Amino acid sequence: MIQWFLTLVAPSLLLVSGEFSITQESLDSVATEAVSAFNRVSEKRLEKTPAFRIVMRDELYDIVYKELLPQITAQVGSVEGEGSAKSMSLALSEALLAKYVPDSDTIVVCAKNFESLARGLDTPGLRTRNALVAVLVHECVHALDSHRFKWAEKIEEISSDTERLLAFNAVLEGHAQFVARRICSESGWTDGFEAFTSCIGKIVGEDAMGEGMKILSRVVTAGMASAYIDGETFMAAIHEKGGDKLVVRAFTTPPVDVETIAHPEWFIAPDSRPSYVFDLSRAAERVSAGFDKSVWTAQAMSVGRPQLQAALALLSPEEITQILDSMRQNKTVVLVPTAAPQSKMVAGAFFEFATALDARQYFASSEKLVRLKDERMKSGMIRILDSEYSEVRRNGWQGLYFVKTASVGAETVKVSSVVAVRGKVGAEVIFSNEMISKEKVIELLDACFAEVLAVD
Repeated sequence: MIQWFLTLVAPSLLLVSGEFSITQESLDSVATEAVSAFNRVSEKRLEKTPAFRIVMRDELYDIVYKELLPQITAQVGSVEGEGSAKSMSLALSEALLAKYVPDSDTIVVCAKNFESLARGLDTPGLRTRNALVAVLVHECVHALDSHRFKWAEKIEEISSDTERLLAFNAVLEGHAQFVARRICSESGWTDGFEAFTSCIGKIVGEDAMGEGMKILSRVVTAGMASAYIDGETFMAAIHEKGGDKLVVRAFTTPPVDVETIAHPEWFIAPDSRPSYVFDLSRAAERVSAGFDKSVWTAQAMSVGRPQLQAALALLSPEEITQILDSMRQNKTVVLVPTAAPQSKMVAGAFFEFATALDARQYFASSEKLVRLKDERMKSGMIRILDSEYSEVRRNGWQGLYFVKTASVGAETVKVSSVVAVRGKVGAEVIFSNEMISKEKVIELLDACFAEVLAVD
């Protein structure tokens, strides 16, 4: 689907082997069984049966690239979009088991990826007929939803808005999981459904990674997994409350942010969504305001709980739960140079907590986390070589300023950052390979807190 942020890469293997070999003949047989069960169990029938076809990775790459390029270009421009679309399409072509293609009403299956993921993730259940049929049922839901709602047009409509795109992807994947789980349960294919579902969000070769690469990969894959896992929970909740009527609304007037996916009751009854004391988007806008729009590309969004959990993974489970349970909202903005997006990055992240005490506990845990990384990221592709710290107390807020020298592959990168807290609001700003003085970083935090806490 539209998980363009996925960087999971499966190893290349040459042969399909194991308990069940996927050929066009076996695919045709399994597809017939999947469609029959779908129409028997699902509330809505497939009035038109999609085609089913085996593809190699190079063709899968072309299919994904054609879909991703306009989406990414709409967000970051043509220069960065083309390169990002190519790298993401390559990763997905080595990870996707199957894909529904709306333009041709076809479900394509990459047999090679079933075997490579079965080995790379130690999931032999992917080699079974039941795994294939479960994947096909999942894709049949996408086909039905395409026939009913023309969701590809909705993606095109919202493609410039990252947060809306992520929320809509959770609707797409969550609905496919919700319906497929029921069909597989009633058809005796639960083992196959659980086999492919268990692979979502896992990382091939994680044991061989350094701590820095693990953290980065976990954050990325947590976002991908959230669309399936949290999306399914969301769709199950709205279906239970309002049946197909609410499902239709989720596709035609979808949630506008990932926070709503985590709180289906807000979608069911929009007036139940709490009003926040602070407008964190004002702080994100203040960060962006310091950078020329003709040079820098900015993306602002809320970050979901699974990704936050992955980012905090070096802390204890108790600390992570305390931070996330007390967090009321968050907003992040990321800026990169449009012409050379891999060269630099500026980011600002802002969090509202239930109480000032919760915010101070977040700050204490953040300080602990940045120091833990010094110890844990001494080896691997991403290594911290040196760190300097100093406390900051200014204009009603306290913070920790630090500069780290990191090795990323063959490159050496300087990162300066401040984690800070004022009242119920926590904040972090990061400058990676973008030279800026300590005084300028502190002035930026002054301005951000002034924007957010104007009503404090």
